[in-house]
Amino acid sequence: MAQLRSVFTVATDLAQTRSPRLRRGIRRGAIEALFGAVPYVCLYLVLVDLLAGEVSFTRTLVLLLVMFGALAIQIAIGVGAMIDVMIASYSLFGAARLRIADHIRRLPMGWFTQQRSGALLGVMTRELTLLADIWSHFMAFLSGGVAIPVVIGGFLMFVDWRLGLVMMVTLPLAFALLAAAMRMLARVSDQMLAATADANQAVTEYCEGIAVLRTFGRFGQGYARLEHSLSQLRRTSLRTEVVPAPLTGTFGFTVEAGFSLLVLTGAWLLIDGGLSAEVFLLFVVVSVKFYSPIYDLGVSLLLLRFARQALERTQTVIDTPVLPDVAVSRATPASAELRFDAVDFSYEGETRQALAEVSLTIPERSLTAIVGPSGSGKSTLVHLMARLWDVDSGRITLGGVDLRDLNSYDLNRRIAMVFQDVVLFSGS
Repeated sequence: MAQLRSVFTVATDLAQTRSPRLRRGIRRGAIEALFGAVPYVCLYLVLVDLLAGEVSFTRTLVLLLVMFGALAIQIAIGVGAMIDVMIASYSLFGAARLRIADHIRRLPMGWFTQQRSGALLGVMTRELTLLADIWSHFMAFLSGGVAIPVVIGGFLMFVDWRLGLVMMVTLPLAFALLAAAMRMLARVSDQMLAATADANQAVTEYCEGIAVLRTFGRFGQGYARLEHSLSQLRRTSLRTEVVPAPLTGTFGFTVEAGFSLLVLTGAWLLIDGGLSAEVFLLFVVVSVKFYSPIYDLGVSLLLLRFARQALERTQTVIDTPVLPDVAVSRATPASAELRFDAVDFSYEGETRQALAEVSLTIPERSLTAIVGPSGSGKSTLVHLMARLWDVDSGRITLGGVDLRDLNSYDLNRRIAMVFQDVVLFSGS
């Protein structure tokens, strides 16, 4: 239940804001469902008059006008509800994207070195898009999908509680089958999402490195790795669709079996004289509207499994601690002198220290060359100057002020870097 609740609140949790428009859309969806039940009440009254031989043109005309009026109101409210939910949903996920982008820019650089670019790209694009699509459409359907069976089921129980119970008797078994299908889907969908992330990474590496592959004659090997990743994705995607299919189909069959059981029980009571013909006809006609939203709701719950997994991957990024930053610098550097005082640093997951007990001074208005063999810590030293990471122990000062006491904006105004890895952004 906690996992399901997290899916329902994912947009507001990620965006860190709430939308009055979303709540209004859900309320409208419930009201739409209430008006959707009105035509069936009118149909029941028409059947009663017809079977009693007391059909009145005026009464029938009034009932028809009420039916059409309720249908018009239902459509108007439904359109408003859909617009509210869709606009609120995509606005919330738009805010969530900006929040995640702002969070990523404040993460320590060590986090990026441990991430595959395709996986991070997947979170910012595929995972959030999947969450937005499933969540917005599910929320748009949820209020009506739940309210319609509740309203119609309550109305039919009021008309005849015996047939009402028969109509619902297969639902516990149906939802037990659905729960089993969701557990089975969980096992195979984890493999599919992992294969999707690997395929995205393979495509990214292949496209970005095509010039290097061709230059060094590795074109065939690069293509073979891409082909393997895409083949694995194809196999896991097919397995995700096929494995839970028998249980999903049985769920739908069990839901629909309730209708057959209802007809058989109603016919038996009608022949036995314990049920009127108009009530029997009412149940046969109206129960169709009762079962179809339940089946659609079950299919939507299966889709929520993918939303939950996408949420877990997105939440992993959000939960990563950012590099601590002060809102306002605690002091102003007196000069541009950089000083390392007994600095220790090791990369996350590494047992060997990249820097150990490093102390040095880089005077203001000077030119300093840092030389040494590959892997000796030259780049690490420079990255620490710009506070792309924090030191494990010791401290780095700029003009006598610890870098951790400087606001990132103030620090970046005083330090400029030309990286050895070139990244070109779209622009002029």
